[in-house]
Order: sequence, then structure tokens, then C-alpha cells
Amino acid sequence: MGGVFQDLPRLSCQDLGRMMQAYPAKAGSLVHACQSSSHFFGTGLNAIVTRVDALFAPLAAGSQAAQQPSSFRDLLPPQAFASALAPCSKDTLDDVYDAASRSTKQKLPVVAVACANKKECAAALSAISSAAHSRHTKHIDGGFFDGPGLQGHLQNHVASFFKFSPYGILIVERLEHMSHECLVVMKNAMSENGNLQQDGYSVSTSGGLGIFILQLPGATPACSADLESKVKNKLHRAAAVAEGVEANKSIVGKTLRRRIDFVVSAAELPESA
Repeated sequence: MGGVFQDLPRLSCQDLGRMMQAYPAKAGSLVHACQSSSHFFGTGLNAIVTRVDALFAPLAAGSQAAQQPSSFRDLLPPQAFASALAPCSKDTLDDVYDAASRSTKQKLPVVAVACANKKECAAALSAISSAAHSRHTKHIDGGFFDGPGLQGHLQNHVASFFKFSPYGILIVERLEHMSHECLVVMKNAMSENGNLQQDGYSVSTSGGLGIFILQLPGATPACSADLESKVKNKLHRAAAVAEGVEANKSIVGKTLRRRIDFVVSAAELPESA
């Protein structure tokens, strides 16, 4: 194990801390080191990530055999998800789970959680992450995928996750900060019949649940009538900027708008928080 630890601080793998639960004293520093290194390794990280995936495959297989979910509801019950949201979002959340159970589409259902400020976003992220099954939850910070050459690394991360956990919970914050190439990866993961390629094989994302946490500019009341349009407009504009085109010419921006299935409001924090 010592040799593995020598390589791990060089990785850009935000979730490695959870894989190192047996070494809690080192987990935090490993995650910090991995995040801060992401811009310097680019797509060259894929080989190392694949190696780490192989090293932990026996552990993942044992865990998967011990508790195999049948849907994302088993990993994030609606009541638990609701604890992170404004009360007015309950009806929409019910629609999320009802639609997923009835849907015949082969598509990753995507819920955008809108928050008014950084504290609300952080609180929503913490509440959802705590409520979801830790071994079947993937957290990605788009701010660490804002440079060139990182799309292969992102695709490998997401594909590896859904290969291990077909009904997993994918939580993405700051999606609007991703580079154009990385937004294309996310667009593909969210598409109908969506799948990602890994080692020559297709990995489907359609059994899972995507949760995007986005901060909206200015004051936006919870569950306001224009909440959905504000969220989609923000993503559309961000995609156009990343692509270097006007919003009405951004194919990725238009696609992201369509791929967001539901929009809900994060729980509001007390003014003293």
C-alpha cells in the first residue's frame, strides 16, 4: 500500500479521500493535493486513474455484491433529498421520482438545484452528499475542469463511476465553469441513450441521477416562476462563452437547456448563518 500512497497525491481525483476511509488522517490532504494538481497533468492522468481503479476493483466488487441497489431511489430516498431543498420544491421532487419510475427514455434524469449564494450552495451540497449512499455517489467540481486537455480525465472519471454504480448519484457543482470540451462530455453523459466510452466499451448513465448545483446571480425567490429559465439561461450563456460563440449559436448551450429535466430551489439559510 505504501507504493500506492506515493502516487496518489499526484492525481486529480477529488473523490479519492472516500476510497481512503481506512486512512482518515491522510484523506483530506490527498483530496487537496489531487485537486490542486489537475491542471498540470491533463489527459495524461487517465492511465494513472485506470491504475487506481484497477487497484480498488476487488474492494468495489465486494461492496457491490454486499449491497446492490435496484434504482437511485435506494441510494437517495426522496425524503432525504428533500432535506436539502426549500419546502416549495417538494412537489417537483415528487415528480422527479415518479417520472423516473415511469420513463421509457434511456437518459440520465437531471435535477438542477438553484441556490442564492455560496453558503446555500455549500449547505445543499453537504446535505445531499450526507443523505446519499457514499459508495454510490460521485461529486465533481466543475471549477477543476476549466482548462484544456481535461476532457478525457473527466470522461474516465464519470464512466468509471457509472460502470461501478449504474444507479449512482452524480453531483456536479459549478458546471458553468467547465471548459467547452468538458461540457461536451457532460452533454454526452446527459443525452438520450447517453453513454460514455471507456476502453472501447460503452458505459450507460441512464440508470443514475444527475444533480447540478448552481448559484444564481442576484435575488431569486425560492421556486419563483422564472427559476427554471434563469437556471437554463445561465448554463446556456456559460456554454457559449466557453465555446467562444454567441449564445444563439452555441449548440452545447442549447443542448444543456434541454437536458435539465427539473429545477428546484435549495433550502434557504437563516440570515444569521
